[in-house]
Amino acid sequence: MEQYTKKEHHIPRCFIENWYNENNKVWAYNTQYHKSREYTSKQICNIDNLYEGNFETNLIENDLSRKSEPLLSDVIRKIINYEKITELETHSLIYHALLLLLRSPLLVEHLPEKLNIDKSTYLLGTIPLHKDNIVMTKLLENIGVGKYCYCTELKHKFFVFNDICPVLIKNPNINGFKDKYDPDANLYFPISPNMCIIITNEYNGDNFYISAVANYVDYINELFINCKCKYIYSQNRIDNYIQKHLERKFDK
Repeated sequence: MEQYTKKEHHIPRCFIENWYNENNKVWAYNTQYHKSREYTSKQICNIDNLYEGNFETNLIENDLSRKSEPLLSDVIRKIINYEKITELETHSLIYHALLLLLRSPLLVEHLPEKLNIDKSTYLLGTIPLHKDNIVMTKLLENIGVGKYCYCTELKHKFFVFNDICPVLIKNPNINGFKDKYDPDANLYFPISPNMCIIITNEYNGDNFYISAVANYVDYINELFINCKCKYIYSQNRIDNYIQKHLERKFDK
């Protein structure tokens, strides 16, 4: 029997739970009211019928939860545990990061029109390996998707993510999407409080893990904090840090 859900997560619960603290929750900072509280993964990053207008179909939600998210979760788990990932798993990581970008509410609202396709075709295109994935084809034509993948880490610093999208393009425009192909575009994909995947066209050597300097972590966090989002999520309560970066702009 098919599982039907009304509240559909645009950010997988397995991803959110990488930020769980000792209370098995994440801290959420409300950028409108400047207050924080803790939530479970079930309570956040979901929208009623985001993918299907009639929740009794659940085609996309079920496909994602059964096929895409388990694959992504397994690769992320290996990276967090410092296990070597294969070339195929690297390509899969890049591919699923792009699909997470596509499924963000911001892009679901703006991108179908920008790509000149109807919304139903766009949403079907967010299913991994969909046979007529015109969405992914058009995405690859419009932005510079990097062919190299690295993990930047910093033990004593922390990454954040927001309620709009767990993957961001460097210097995104108002819609979070580049107007033209950009060979220097980076995709940032934080996967835990201490690790962030960088997808880039710049070759940085054969080492997958790269130590990050504090300023670089702050720069990545600033992108996520200043992305017209309502909530900023973190493992621990960091109100002062978020407030500082809401007022600070990086020139990169």
